[in-house]
Amino acid sequence: MTVGALLCLGLLSVLFIPLLLAVVILAIALAAARRQLDAALLGLIAGFGLPALVVGYLNRDGPGPRCTVSATAGHCVDQLSPWPWVVVGLLLLSGGVAAFVVVRYPRHR
Repeated sequence: MTVGALLCLGLLSVLFIPLLLAVVILAIALAAARRQLDAALLGLIAGFGLPALVVGYLNRDGPGPRCTVSATAGHCVDQLSPWPWVVVGLLLLSGGVAAFVVVRYPRHR
């Protein structure tokens, strides 16, 4: 899941953190070498939900402009609606974790 979150952040900020992608590729290669790629890919999917939840949290006062004023300055930003980000984040996170549990611990009849 950590690799998925890092990969998503790395893809979102390719110009900002190129070293992050190298670390993620190395982690994926290690998971593939250990032959546990099926479970690792499900963690990757769950990890994609974490940045979406962070964006939802950062936009928690949205949608619309939000302004802060201090004694020396004022600052306004337009915020998005947090709900699409939260819904997608929760679906990815819970879906990845549920699929991991099903694959990793199958029911024996």
